[in-house]
Amino acid sequence: MEELVSGAAYDNRADLGNTNPEAIRIAAAHGSTPGRFWKGHGPIQITGYLNHLAAMMALELDCVEQPRLLCEPVHGCRAAGWFWKVNGLAKWETKQDSSKSRAPGRVLEQPNRASIR
Repeated sequence: MEELVSGAAYDNRADLGNTNPEAIRIAAAHGSTPGRFWKGHGPIQITGYLNHLAAMMALELDCVEQPRLLCEPVHGCRAAGWFWKVNGLAKWETKQDSSKSRAPGRVLEQPNRASIR
């Protein structure tokens, strides 16, 4: 799961750390620019040098030098969970959503096929 656009629009985004001299050096060493190199990766689309750096430190995964590691399901899902947690996104869950939570490992009921036609 990698962002489909080139990422060039992110090249000069200081808020993403893409103007940092280290970011420019690393991307250039890979024949790229910071925006293109650290465009969105994984199911939650981790974007930018600083976000990849933070994910690397939290997950102990070198997604700064190898951002496409976040496109692998196990790493991408870990990154999405990490991002969700550190950014306090659980506060957006509604009470109705919470009541639907299930115990880990519990099999969900199969939908009645007739009801979805």
